[in-house]
Amino acid sequence: MRAPSNLWVPKMLAVGGYGGNIPFVLKTSELYSQSNGTWSASGSMNVPRTDFASVLLDNGQVLVAGGAIDNNGGCTNTAEVYDPTSGTWTLTGSMTDLREAFRMVVLLDGSVLVMGGYNNVKGALRSTEIYNITTGLWNATSDYVIATFAYEMVRLPNGLVLAYGSFDSSVYWNLAALYDPSNGVWSPTASLAPERGYFQLKLLQDDTVLACGAGGKIDNFNRNPPLGTKSADVYDVASGTWSATGPMLNTTYGRYNHQMLLLSGL
Repeated sequence: MRAPSNLWVPKMLAVGGYGGNIPFVLKTSELYSQSNGTWSASGSMNVPRTDFASVLLDNGQVLVAGGAIDNNGGCTNTAEVYDPTSGTWTLTGSMTDLREAFRMVVLLDGSVLVMGGYNNVKGALRSTEIYNITTGLWNATSDYVIATFAYEMVRLPNGLVLAYGSFDSSVYWNLAALYDPSNGVWSPTASLAPERGYFQLKLLQDDTVLACGAGGKIDNFNRNPPLGTKSADVYDVASGTWSATGPMLNTTYGRYNHQMLLLSGL
């Protein structure tokens, strides 16, 4: 149970990333304190990483995994856990695949789902794994429908996981699929146009899911800036269908590789 708000001092953890100078990839972490508006150094990861995935575990610790480790396309399958009480990072079990540019979500039982991503040996990946927070080990589960990265993934209120969108190194997809933790199987669900990659997918307060921006054609990468889309769509969990909603306002290029956060209290 969280302490009363007048006693609880929230902090934000920032970790890893690309520094731009040697060392190009960072392993340091720091904490932002809302109470005084300042940053303070915390422990460093054991492995430098950027373009990795992270989740807040149910026990309050932070799990990070994968990511690029250098400026030459190398990536890692290592994972480590941050303990906020001690400010230290501890290596845990490694994933079966090297991967970057992927997502992971915490399931209802507290375990963690990882899917897809990319490495410079295999290219885009289909593999899916589950992290057991008790043993610290990863176990393979059924592969995703296609090899994919640049997709988004969100846990639904019913415990299923929705993955949508994809880029497989050559083309964007509008594929959507559901992962059922009870049997470890991915099943296609309704998809929609446009194809999306490098976009955003978020669960809303009414338990629908909003997808917006990005996507398009491979030649987007040859444009400066790349073209996104203004369109937005909502996924209804109960019916498993998508419907268009109001487009975003950016009229020139749409939005591409952006971020989106759900606010509260407005």
